[in-house]
Amino acid sequence: MITVGDVFNGGGRLVVPLVPKGKKNTEDSSASVTLSCEVFDLVSDVTSVTAKGTSDDDNLNNGVLTVLLAGVKGLQGEGKDLKTQVVVECGDKTFMSPVVMECPGIDANNPCYDSPYRVLLTPEIVAAAPDVKFTMKNMDKTIGEYTIPFEDLLSAPESCITSEFLIESGGTLFAKSYIKGVKKQA
Repeated sequence: MITVGDVFNGGGRLVVPLVPKGKKNTEDSSASVTLSCEVFDLVSDVTSVTAKGTSDDDNLNNGVLTVLLAGVKGLQGEGKDLKTQVVVECGDKTFMSPVVMECPGIDANNPCYDSPYRVLLTPEIVAAAPDVKFTMKNMDKTIGEYTIPFEDLLSAPESCITSEFLIESGGTLFAKSYIKGVKKQA
């Protein structure tokens, strides 16, 4: 078994000889696979978040969009009638929070989600500039929506927007969305 640590100990590149099926050593084959990896730090500087990419390899990750879904305060209605959930969409990525309903120790009028969601920002995703959309649902009924345009998030101070948006039926949803760029480790 080969680990990422083995690749790093090999200077970020490791040539692994292939052993033909039924053989016990590599003397019968000159075939090999080369594994390589690099480490990138997440940084506040979002200049790497472009549709062009960060190197000649257009499949590289340019950054990460993170959405921290905290919860909702002050939902109106009887607790027994609330079965709430938040759907977070960014381009073709869709995330669903757990459903929160009234039960011992759980306050359905003030549901806590504490859910992080991450989207790797490839050049294709950045080129599409997907908005971040929050949809608050009670069972199958939409009770509130809020959208953060991708360009607003990218140009915000520290590329971070803390959201507090009112829900039609009362209550406020709390979330934080931010983008981090990438920088290759030296």
